[in-house]
Amino acid sequence: MNDLHLHGPHGAAGLLMVVGDRIPRALLALRSGAVTHPHTWSVPAGALEAGEDPVHGALREVAEELGDVPQLEVLGTVTDIVTPRWAFHTVIARTPACVPIRADGPDGWEIAGTRWVTRESAERLPLHPRLRRTWPRLMDVATRRLHHAELQDLVDPQGLAGILTG
Repeated sequence: MNDLHLHGPHGAAGLLMVVGDRIPRALLALRSGAVTHPHTWSVPAGALEAGEDPVHGALREVAEELGDVPQLEVLGTVTDIVTPRWAFHTVIARTPACVPIRADGPDGWEIAGTRWVTRESAERLPLHPRLRRTWPRLMDVATRRLHHAELQDLVDPQGLAGILTG
């Protein structure tokens, strides 16, 4: 447990941006030498504020660390209960393309770089210990959610399903 360093009294949240190509890709961030677990790859993440839900916390952290990011569609959240009082929430969100993303936010010093990776290529990187433990599950969920979202796009390309019900 000591290798995981629990940050923030209200838990933490991160954002796993994914692209649903033929081979799904995810954006990982290389942690700078100035943070815990330096020079490991992880998702942009940070401590939740009091009363903040995981989606808003993850989006806030991404804005603080990366600045502007492409349009996102939240696909779901995977929660890793680390202790009875502390959890890490990974919000999975689809973006339209693997666009270059730099650490341009006010807390960009926390990130040394970013990279779009496949499930397999990420497994060869020095991953943050928490991400190493949850990576297979996160990518399984992301792949299923991407596939479902793509089927929805094909069935309802105009986004009218919600409008037509009721």
